[in-house]
Amino acid sequence: MDKVAARLFVIWLLFATAQPASAQSNNDDRNDWLTDRFSATVGAFFPDTDTKLRVDANDGSLGTRIAYEEQLRLSDSETSIDVSLLWRFAKRHSIELEYFDIRRDGVTDLDATIRFGDAVFEEQFGVNSFLDTRVLRIGYGFSFLHSDNYELGAHAGIHVTDVETGIAVESASISGQLSEQFDTTAPLPVLGLYGSYRFAERWLMYGRAQYFELEFGDYDGRMTQVMIGVEHDTFKRVSLGAGYRIFDVVVDIDDDRWVGEVDFQYDGPAAYVRVRFR
Repeated sequence: MDKVAARLFVIWLLFATAQPASAQSNNDDRNDWLTDRFSATVGAFFPDTDTKLRVDANDGSLGTRIAYEEQLRLSDSETSIDVSLLWRFAKRHSIELEYFDIRRDGVTDLDATIRFGDAVFEEQFGVNSFLDTRVLRIGYGFSFLHSDNYELGAHAGIHVTDVETGIAVESASISGQLSEQFDTTAPLPVLGLYGSYRFAERWLMYGRAQYFELEFGDYDGRMTQVMIGVEHDTFKRVSLGAGYRIFDVVVDIDDDRWVGEVDFQYDGPAAYVRVRFR
């Protein structure tokens, strides 16, 4: 586990276990996880990353399937801030909005020639590269089982994944600067299930799984997301939580800005603070 994530998890456990006995037994101060109308969550995601991208040339030549962490020396672990909002507009109905991004860059001397769009970066070229991934999720949830202590429902929504990447080299052996930059936005609909269970007075466990695979406009791919964790009712109307998350996207692209492939997986621990409003 990432050192920062581990420290946050320890702090969270200290908060959870250090509450006075009187506070732990006061039901009036207990958060109503499954009935509060609004909640806002701010957290940190500490994923390990595995990224492979391909950008083809305008003449149809296949680009190199680049392993960004190995070939371009982008960090294979990063920290992302995650923000989400939930509106429970009826007992069994909710709308959720979430956003997170991961931004990385790298510097290396290439150990093999790569084709990236119309540019060819030769072996031993010194290159700078970057990769920015932004994810916006909006969805509707319906709880077909719902009580004060548990919830089980189905979710439908859309993930909008925006990817921007570039590679550049400065070399005395070539004239000027050799560089290429591309971006694409892939909207992928998803379906899934979610559930929560209050297993103790101030403890909640939860899970969410989403998946979809289809050809949609200029995109043909699949998206998988899984999140499991626990949450503690630490303060009045404020909870601290920790969990584990997997986010996996594979998309073939054929639009006017990018022809090629996006294949990435982010998985790792997460920690967050949730504030609820009636």
